[in-house]
Amino acid sequence: MACEVIARENALDDRMNEEIKRQAQVAVSSIQRQTASEPRVNISPPDQLKSSCASMEMPTIQDNVGLHFPVDDITEPLTTYELHIPQGTATVLVAVGVVTPIDPTKTSRIHGAIVPPGYASVSVDRVVKGFCNV
Repeated sequence: MACEVIARENALDDRMNEEIKRQAQVAVSSIQRQTASEPRVNISPPDQLKSSCASMEMPTIQDNVGLHFPVDDITEPLTTYELHIPQGTATVLVAVGVVTPIDPTKTSRIHGAIVPPGYASVSVDRVVKGFCNV
């Protein structure tokens, strides 16, 4: 009788292990099909660097010498800002965040890279719905 019980347990174990393998194969093939059918999304154009890299690159030509922008007047750390983009004859709010100007008396770094003069540390707190690709 004990041999029959052990044989029955072994048979149940074998069936359970086979079912687990089958379910795992179904799950893996489902994930592979789903991944293959989904298009790869790249928000940035292929020739544009990702934002954390692009923000740290110095332009090779300084053709903006003499230009002045409202952001240049920010002197206090953690100053709230609104980012607008032109749309027709007006502008549209696309993001809100904080900006901290770089202290010229210190060697400021972002992601380990020295922040060049004239740059600022900017963080985005909220992106307006519909403008996450801007």
